[in-house]
Amino acid sequence: MGSDPGNDWPRLARFVLERRNELGLKQEEVRQAGGPSTATLRNIEGASQASYKPHILAGLERALQWKTGSVQAILSGGEPLTAEAAAREGLARERAGQPTVADIVQQHDEILAKVKEFLADADAREERVLLGMLQALRQSRSD
Repeated sequence: MGSDPGNDWPRLARFVLERRNELGLKQEEVRQAGGPSTATLRNIEGASQASYKPHILAGLERALQWKTGSVQAILSGGEPLTAEAAAREGLARERAGQPTVADIVQQHDEILAKVKEFLADADAREERVLLGMLQALRQSRSD
């Protein structure tokens, strides 16, 4: 049962139990977080069943804060992708010269600051023009 590639249910059982303990979740809390029922979770953690419907495994991934596809990765001998792993992946992208979310946010903030500066300058220019027109009107009245 557990020796076929992509079908290592005892391995999944170990990872699920480890992740649940890492997050400090009881079986009922996994269910409340959108995961499988406590009975199904017991079966998964006990590796007592060799297949589950996709929506059950998707719920398990959500509840354990794993990225989509993590269960299949574990069953195939890989690792689950957590938020922490995704952050490390972002750091690797940054080192490879690809923009990260932080880079994009910073660029957005810089552009927004330039737009605000431009608009403030435009308001000041308009104010100067209006003051000039008022002064010209006053002079024309006094003439």
